[in-house]
Amino acid sequence: MLGFAAVAMFLSIGGSSYDFHDGLGLSAIRHGLVFASNAAQWWHSERHGRVLARCPGGRCLADLGASVATTRRKDTDVNFTMRVITALAALRGQPIRLSSIAAPDNDPDSVVIEPDPRAQISPSRGSRSHKRIAYADHSRKLRMDVLTPQGRGPHPLVLYLPGGGFVSARRGMAAKPRRYVADAGFVVASIDYRTTSVGATYRDGLIDVAAALQFLREHAAEYGIDPGRVAVWGESAGGYMAAMAATEPDNRINAVVDLFGASNLAEVAAGFDPATVAAYTGPTSAVPAYILGPGRSPADHPEEIRRADPASRVTARTPPFLILHGDDDRIIAPTQTARLHQALRAAGVDSTRYVLEGGGHGELSDNPEMWNSTELMDRVVDFLRTRLTQTVR
Repeated sequence: MLGFAAVAMFLSIGGSSYDFHDGLGLSAIRHGLVFASNAAQWWHSERHGRVLARCPGGRCLADLGASVATTRRKDTDVNFTMRVITALAALRGQPIRLSSIAAPDNDPDSVVIEPDPRAQISPSRGSRSHKRIAYADHSRKLRMDVLTPQGRGPHPLVLYLPGGGFVSARRGMAAKPRRYVADAGFVVASIDYRTTSVGATYRDGLIDVAAALQFLREHAAEYGIDPGRVAVWGESAGGYMAAMAATEPDNRINAVVDLFGASNLAEVAAGFDPATVAAYTGPTSAVPAYILGPGRSPADHPEEIRRADPASRVTARTPPFLILHGDDDRIIAPTQTARLHQALRAAGVDSTRYVLEGGGHGELSDNPEMWNSTELMDRVVDFLRTRLTQTVR
């Protein structure tokens, strides 16, 4: 089975060449490496115009998306590494499936926006980078990267939690957006956290998040951090983790940015096609496994599912949220963040939710550029500036 450090940098399919970019901070990979036939089979589907990967014996399937089949991978606007995650998740037997239909989103208290994808963020290299920092005593394999901005501190802290379908959580994701936020005057830390790939559940992941926050507060002087001004920011599975972490008062979080995160994991695919619903709710899926452990069905454990739902944990003490979700997300139904948004509002918590018209699941979509648009990222920065202006001890 292929590990995440053994990703092909160059792959020829149907006579076309595709470069694999190392956007996750993975091990250096040489050009010319091709997936071996005994590990996976790759082909270009002419009928559907999509690049697919099948596990040995046909036990699982990954769809790397139409834009992979039609776009030469010299362009850096699309994070192809996210599509590699999709394939490798399938090779682990926990495929990330894209629904053939979109789920409706009719939340009356959300704002529909359509960011201009032509204006892309262009972060500088002015922030200082600290890499591969061991932050957790319980696991020396867990690492974080920290970006510190120019200028005198202390600066507010933003902890970024990567996605990865609960199968992987690699701190190198969202490199450009993280630098953009750091340029705006924030210390931005990004962490690895435990997932189903090591048999972990969300409880283990939350322990990792808490350990990262404790480490950063203990080393606040070293990195120029104001420990009383802290936000968490996550996307997809990381958005779920950010929302869950924010409902833990001991974490002392002041603000949350949740990009297309899940809420009720038993209904994460609600509104999708039946095959996708079955794939995400079955006992072999990474979604229930991250809540319940392997081989257990959500239908048999409703109370455990409820306790793992951030919407059910919201109180008046929960910090403000900025939520963003695409109405064409085919991986996590938009109703997931709508549900959380309504729970926050019902508890009197300040929550703003934007729905991106035509927006998919971040980099795992055919229109990822809008997620790195200046318009969208400026909304994120403005929210962080507004919510982290005052120190809270």
